[in-house]
Parts: sequence; structure tokens; C-alpha cells
Amino acid sequence: MASTIEKHVGSRLRFARSAKGYSTHELASLLSVTEPHIEEMEAGEASLSLRIVAEAASALEVPPSFFLEGFDADIMDNTDTARHRSEISAIAARIGERRVPLLLKLSQALEESPGL
Repeated sequence: MASTIEKHVGSRLRFARSAKGYSTHELASLLSVTEPHIEEMEAGEASLSLRIVAEAASALEVPPSFFLEGFDADIMDNTDTARHRSEISAIAARIGERRVPLLLKLSQALEESPGL
């Protein structure tokens, strides 16, 4: 059975791959692994080695920390919350540079607004 962190990292890998428009076959080729191995990693059924994390980060143009962003064992029990956080991170990775300050202000306003 996959651990919570393996599921989280696999989910982040899948979102980053999708955001770049790569198929599992294309990412497998870039990382010199098999397509089934990519599918297993994305499903949280296989761990990512540090080499794979570094190479995937480079190929997908995200920092290595991207794969752990948002990981919290308590919130990972809520799969909807985890999925939404992953989707937000994937969208944020695609936002143009001049809109990043606006996204930051919006995030800060939400954080400072209790009850939202």
C-alpha cells in the first residue's frame, strides 16, 4: 500500500507533467525510465529516488521542492483539499511573471481573512 507522501509526490508529478503538456511516455523518455514506472510513481505506488526528483524537476521546469509543497499528513487525509492545493500550485507555476505579485496579494488577502 502506498504511503501518504508517495501519493502526494506522485500527484505533484502528475500535475507538473500535465501542466507542461507531456504524456507519460514523453516524461519516461526524458527521465530514462519506463512508462509503467512513471504511472506507478504518479499513482503513489513507487517512490521517486533523489535522482528522479532532480531530473523530473529539471525536465518539468519546477524546483525540486515543488514535489513536497503542500505536504502535511493532517491535510492529506482530506483528498479534496490535497487535490485543490496541487491544482493551485500547478496553475501558479504557469502564471506569467508580471501577474505573480497579484497572485501573492490575493493569497495574502485570503490568508488574512478569517472565515473564507
